[in-house]
Amino acid sequence: MRRVSASFAAQILVLFAVASVVPLLGSLVESRGQEVAAERQAFRNAQVVASAAARQFDDLMGDARQAARVVSGLPAFWDGDDAARDEILSVLSDTQPAFSGLTYFTADFRQHGRSHYDPAVGRLDYSVRAYAREAVATGQLAVTDEVLVGLTTGNVIVTVALPVREDAAPFRAGFLIVSLKLDEIPNIWAKVPLPTGGAVTLVDTRAGRILAGSPDILPHVNETIPPARLERIRVGESVFRDTETDDAELLWAWQPVADTPWIVMVGTPGAAVFGPIYAEALRRMLGTLALTIVAFGLLFMLWRRLTSRLGLLQAAAGYWARGDWTHRAGLGGRDELSQLGQAFDHMATQVEESECARQQAEVALREARTAEARLEGVTLTARELAHRLNNELQTPIAVLELLQAGAVTPREQPELVSHAIASLVAAGESITQFQRVVRVATRETPVGPALDLERSLEGDKPSVSVAGDGACAS
Repeated sequence: MRRVSASFAAQILVLFAVASVVPLLGSLVESRGQEVAAERQAFRNAQVVASAAARQFDDLMGDARQAARVVSGLPAFWDGDDAARDEILSVLSDTQPAFSGLTYFTADFRQHGRSHYDPAVGRLDYSVRAYAREAVATGQLAVTDEVLVGLTTGNVIVTVALPVREDAAPFRAGFLIVSLKLDEIPNIWAKVPLPTGGAVTLVDTRAGRILAGSPDILPHVNETIPPARLERIRVGESVFRDTETDDAELLWAWQPVADTPWIVMVGTPGAAVFGPIYAEALRRMLGTLALTIVAFGLLFMLWRRLTSRLGLLQAAAGYWARGDWTHRAGLGGRDELSQLGQAFDHMATQVEESECARQQAEVALREARTAEARLEGVTLTARELAHRLNNELQTPIAVLELLQAGAVTPREQPELVSHAIASLVAAGESITQFQRVVRVATRETPVGPALDLERSLEGDKPSVSVAGDGACAS
């Protein structure tokens, strides 16, 4: 019996397995491709949300720039005294709820205008503020790198220092500090479409310090983000996945705030973003796997049925190879394999009939040869007996001729007659023996050329011929 791996049934099984596995692998590859595409889309969506949050904060920064432009274009601001500037700044500050206050100082860091000025506090020196020193040193917009407590109001704020310059001669200049209320900043992100658990964070990239954010971020202001996360931001990785200290995965996306080292980050829980993606991928994979398992199950049933039928055909072939044409495969059904088995059974029936006819012909041939041998034996026996009979009759004939010729004396006649009678008795016995041989031969006793009369006559019992083997024996 050939090994199963080399059998026709096994080859069919392998063929169908390949036909099932290849689509499965293709489906898994396609599912993985869809999963990767969905992840990329999630990254793009996160960047869109981060861009929307950054635009909202840029609008707030635009309000601060607009206040600086207004100041630059007001002659009353430049020609007036500190009190006049206090009034102008108070009006400008009250127009923006997110403004904690507006302060004007000159290059000597002395305050010369303050919204809602408090004489009890007096005019302050801003040389203690690093952002003020940076603004004076560079003549450019400067921002704080930490959350501060206002020197005048005591409010928790983040500040921006903008250079201002009179639009006309003599082109006097100074700096305008815009203080932003920490508790008002989250309101600008109220309309940003954040998923459940998502948060917006304002981060200074110089030290990685948190400056503001969504309400649940405010308790963490002035804390620093993880160094690895800050490094990914510094190398320009605008969207990435990161793990928090509690092993919760977040998808982070960020956008810069124009002209500042600040960025607006949006963190989205990985479960909210990737959970539906992976769940859908798993659903598709399980569906494909289930269909493949069903296909394999049906294929295995077909294979079992095929191998059992091939086994019956193989067993039947073994019987037929040994010359047992009475065996039948016995396959029922209308499928091709059953029809093949039925054709083989019909062939076996025809071969069996032919074999029976051949065996019967052989038996007839043996019987004919036996009859011929018997006839030949009887002929030889008859010749031998005729020769003996001739010899035995010579004595009576010779005695009779002598008696007729009178050549025998009366004294010799009794002895000669006695010899003649003995010869006649012997002749009679030979005739009796010949009759017995003929009788035995006609009772189908095989008689060959070397006939043994004594053995043939022993018991005067005929033998019975033996028919050929097999189902056709008679």
